[in-house]
Amino acid sequence: MNKSVLIAVSPPFVKKAIDYRIRMTRRLKLKLLPYSWLPPVLQFKRDGWNDRIYNSVPPVDPASVVIFGGYLGETTAAWLARLPGAKIEVFEPVQTYASSIESRFTGEKVQVHPYGVAERREARNFYALGDATYAEGLPRNGLRVRAESSVSVNFISISELVDLLPRNIDVLEVNIEGGEYELLKLLSNAGILGGTINMFIQFHAVGIDTADRIAIVRDELTKTHELVWKYELVWEFWRLRNATVEKSI
Repeated sequence: MNKSVLIAVSPPFVKKAIDYRIRMTRRLKLKLLPYSWLPPVLQFKRDGWNDRIYNSVPPVDPASVVIFGGYLGETTAAWLARLPGAKIEVFEPVQTYASSIESRFTGEKVQVHPYGVAERREARNFYALGDATYAEGLPRNGLRVRAESSVSVNFISISELVDLLPRNIDVLEVNIEGGEYELLKLLSNAGILGGTINMFIQFHAVGIDTADRIAIVRDELTKTHELVWKYELVWEFWRLRNATVEKSI
């Protein structure tokens, strides 16, 4: 008499198997597909991921680094490793994240500013969603949020910012989940971008006019900087025109 054997496969096991297959497929895709076929984020990954950013700046001393969007301090740590003599200014408006950075770099040459920058002093509501934290009112392509993730954050005026920044900025990094369009316009109008040598910007999709808003910012940047490399809606690197040789890539 034949006996049938029923093998029960648990849902967690199935999920692990599916996740493994997805990871393997992505790795093969990254490794085997022609570079031009890859989406920008995978081109960036093939080119070294965040090392593509840090290796674009020579280890020059002394150096000043300004970071807008500090989160938990990963990029701060990376810039300290690349530029150990640097003085780093971090602007992180979400108090929980700002406190985390302060604790992490106690004794380091890192100054944390627990606020954002706007045209005038004000408070805004943010959705605190880890590395996807963003300001209330910005469209996020259907991203679902919970009311309890909303927090109030403080902003200082652009006129106040001028007194906080070093006169010459070697590196400026902007990753603020859609707020970059407003910030970069303010920095440009205040003359801050004109004295910044290396700029790394992550543009985010903020609606149907995203492409137009990026084009406006890029047109403004070309007045003082040249585009060195770009991964659309991932990261792009702008360098001050006629920068001195010792600051070159």
